[in-house]
Amino acid sequence: MTLSERAQTGMSAAFLSEQWRAASHASTWRTPGDWHSPAVGNMVRAALEGMDAEAAAAALGTERGQQGVGLIEGLDDLSELFGILSNEKPPYAVVRAFAREWSEATVGGILTRASTDQLTGVATLDYLVVRLHEIYAEAACTKVAVNDEYCIVVTEANDDQFPRWQRIMRKSLVARVLRSVFSRGQPIAVLPSGNFVVIARRDECLDEWIARVRVELAHSAREEATDDATVTVRVDDMPAQEFDAVELISEL
Repeated sequence: MTLSERAQTGMSAAFLSEQWRAASHASTWRTPGDWHSPAVGNMVRAALEGMDAEAAAAALGTERGQQGVGLIEGLDDLSELFGILSNEKPPYAVVRAFAREWSEATVGGILTRASTDQLTGVATLDYLVVRLHEIYAEAACTKVAVNDEYCIVVTEANDDQFPRWQRIMRKSLVARVLRSVFSRGQPIAVLPSGNFVVIARRDECLDEWIARVRVELAHSAREEATDDATVTVRVDDMPAQEFDAVELISEL
């Protein structure tokens, strides 16, 4: 049944909202007093009146993230609504919209100096671990293998034999190039080893982005007279489990 077809069921928004609240409280929701919100009302109307469910889910994700609701709790709550209406899970596009905006709202609250490398301006390993948790949590709900959606772009500078000032220049250069190329919100982090990682989507742009990184790194190195340090760029698979992904990246 499509969302527009559900408008013909005769179910009122108030009744559906109450059914949703009761089901969520019985199964997943931990703080009953914090459930009702404007975004909940919009999500109910989207389900009953054939409105844009993705936009409504995105707004709900933002609101839940700002409330401090966990991603799994929020997605389980959303699933209860679709279970009432069709006995099915939410469509992937709806889950993605919710998770994406939840992530943005949550990251906005936790991105502090402690999670940003002061030299390069990109994230630290601690921040990346948070983003990995979000990615694997979303995959657990959508049942889509993480490696089908994402990959790890690793940039290594083999420059241990060079002076410290030259290594610092190289780190700044790599960070600048990665931020320029991966500019659509992809998580970029510098690791304690000095290597950089990007969690990138496996889409039609990936090969082009990798090529751009290599070209821009070579060009910038020549301009800044640091081309004697070898930088390699490669693409690694995402492990099936979150723990293995954190361990892999921590060892890079």
